[in-house]
Amino acid sequence: MALLALREAYEALDVVGAISPSDAERLLAMGVRGENMTVTGDTRYDQVWARANAPNPSRDAVVARYRDSRPTLVAGSTWPADEKRLLPAWVQARRQLPGARLIIAPHELTPKHLASIEKWARDSALTLSRTSEPEVRATEVILVDEYGLLADLYAVADAAYVGGGFHGDGLHSLLEPASFGTPVLFGPMHMDNRDAGLLVGGGGAMRCFGPGDISARLLAWFRNPAVLSRASASARRVVQGGIGAAERSTELVEGLFERSA
Repeated sequence: MALLALREAYEALDVVGAISPSDAERLLAMGVRGENMTVTGDTRYDQVWARANAPNPSRDAVVARYRDSRPTLVAGSTWPADEKRLLPAWVQARRQLPGARLIIAPHELTPKHLASIEKWARDSALTLSRTSEPEVRATEVILVDEYGLLADLYAVADAAYVGGGFHGDGLHSLLEPASFGTPVLFGPMHMDNRDAGLLVGGGGAMRCFGPGDISARLLAWFRNPAVLSRASASARRVVQGGIGAAERSTELVEGLFERSA
């Protein structure tokens, strides 16, 4: 009875906007009438693209503070499960990329979590500073210990690692780095993440299953500017290809109002 009522509710909808053809197929199977279905796209693409390309004094200040000529990986929203793979991979990669820099923004800024990363840096003979320090130091690792910086820090990244792919709660935002043309690495637990599929398929991201994958991809990108440039362009192209969803969604709603007027 409940399923029948739900299907009747879907059949009664006058207009429906889906973010993708696959979502449209699922909605049709649930009862939405085909003549009322439109694939409008995902408005998040419009949001991140606009933010990345609009004037932003706050971001300009972050970029000016952390801009550096060294190859830079920004690792965002990492969990301990990510760091278990990422940090050994970084040590391995730096053996061949001694000038590379890591900026890491853990998902949880607890004293215990931050201290664990500081200990790793000490044990790995890497210099480390925190973003909360008044003076910027040219250290090999920068630990983000403040909220609100990550989205802007992606603008100084040559590559990004996005956390959550080794954690049961799922991936964090891949579109934020990709909107700056930053190619992305992430763990394997993302099969229901549409953004991940589009970025991997488009050549702007790579799924990694362990430290070896992460290290190998970082070396491939940082040692080959042409390869990194192609991945960067691909990441940006995927986001750019999703632009227009907000306008299409607005037109859909406006059309409904006109029909009911």
